[in-house]
Amino acid sequence: MVPEVGASMRPASIQPLSALVVECAREPQRPTSGRPTHGWAIGEPVSLVSSRIHMNSVVCWLDLSPEDMRRAGEFLEVMQGHGTKDELGFLAMQRAFANRFYPATTTQLSLARYFYFLPAIYESLERQHVSSAQSRRFIRDRQEELRRALKENDGIRYRERAVTLPSDVYWSALGALGFPRSPGWSEAGYLGALDAAYRGNRPWHDDDKVTRTGRTLGFWDPDRPDSSFLTANGVIHPKTDSTLRLAEARDLRRRFDGLSPNLLSHLIQRGERNSRIRYEWAWDIPDPPASLRPLLPAARRLSRFARGTMLQYDHRLAESRLEGKVKKQVQGAVEREWSSWYEDARNDLRGWDLDEFLELRPVQEVLDNAKNGTLEGFIRDWVGRFRKVTGPRLLHDSEARRLVQEREQGCKGGRSRFLDPLAMQNWNRLRADQSDDDEPVTQQFQLGFRHRVGTSIAVEICGALPMRRRS
Repeated sequence: MVPEVGASMRPASIQPLSALVVECAREPQRPTSGRPTHGWAIGEPVSLVSSRIHMNSVVCWLDLSPEDMRRAGEFLEVMQGHGTKDELGFLAMQRAFANRFYPATTTQLSLARYFYFLPAIYESLERQHVSSAQSRRFIRDRQEELRRALKENDGIRYRERAVTLPSDVYWSALGALGFPRSPGWSEAGYLGALDAAYRGNRPWHDDDKVTRTGRTLGFWDPDRPDSSFLTANGVIHPKTDSTLRLAEARDLRRRFDGLSPNLLSHLIQRGERNSRIRYEWAWDIPDPPASLRPLLPAARRLSRFARGTMLQYDHRLAESRLEGKVKKQVQGAVEREWSSWYEDARNDLRGWDLDEFLELRPVQEVLDNAKNGTLEGFIRDWVGRFRKVTGPRLLHDSEARRLVQEREQGCKGGRSRFLDPLAMQNWNRLRADQSDDDEPVTQQFQLGFRHRVGTSIAVEICGALPMRRRS
């Protein structure tokens, strides 16, 4: 018999290994009563075979917060020796630019209407006085109901029983857009505080024996549009779809307009004038807000720089660590793409004013962080080689290759793919969706600064808004 582990246990499910490593930064939190808890935080990384620790074997479902999941993934990555994404350390700078172009977004956002689905689910939880211990299961079940409705009505496909819930992805964006009235709270903190909040909001029972309070706790902005997709009992209506309603689109436009000038609001304004809003890259958008104009060409140059250095990294790594046919395929694909990249990047990188770039505020924010201290030198040194060595010769240039390899090793330490055989397992830059007859090409790497996600949200909002005449 499997013992119960907290309210979030699912006997028929087994969470991936990353969910079994609980946060490693706090002191051990042992239960204060005989009732089981959701997890036991480990103070320092310890051996599970230590004579001081005795564990019974169980198979259970652990519900961890997004922060727990992130830390668990990082811990496992260190312990297993596998590499990380962002081999050359560009994502911090991408994030700094993206936060200005498309604030209140992440790369995982999918549907704009989730900005309204999720607060309604949380408020339903409050009205029914769902306890802190049961809250995670409640919101998971409601989101599973929502997933099934969207699949049925819109044909949207999801992974069955996904570990990452939409609430994990959207929480920070909800806060940035003012949906919670106290945006500094984490989801875990909010759910953990429910029991204390209920003490001042006594429940009652309706004729169907459903526990209600008659009001919410006031955590969520009451001025957002009504939630027509919830039944009286707080269940997702089976006819719910993902199409934004007019009131929701107007409300979401207002919230994005209330942020600092950004490209998402600019695209919405263009869409309302029936102007084009779909562009391949953020820097292709015409007439951007004045405060963003110096940042867009800088982002374009940074993106092309990152693409070139990653191509060189792939080529050098294939030469060093691969063999036979796969080695030839990767290097051949990189060499073909290098030629195209070089033609696009040549004028941008030769004319790049690095002093001006490095003084930009988003760049300074990244460089002020001590762990990014070597990034400035890497950019200056590699661009210097770009200006001295041209075309295909740069790809094979020993100094440029050394810079790239040392940058990767500096970012990843002992997990460098040049040093750790485990980090090379399953590494293959060739695209997987090719037939044997196709000429091999590599997976694309280019910084997009959340432009695809931002455009998608703008398109959804504009699709629900009435169009104004062109000015």
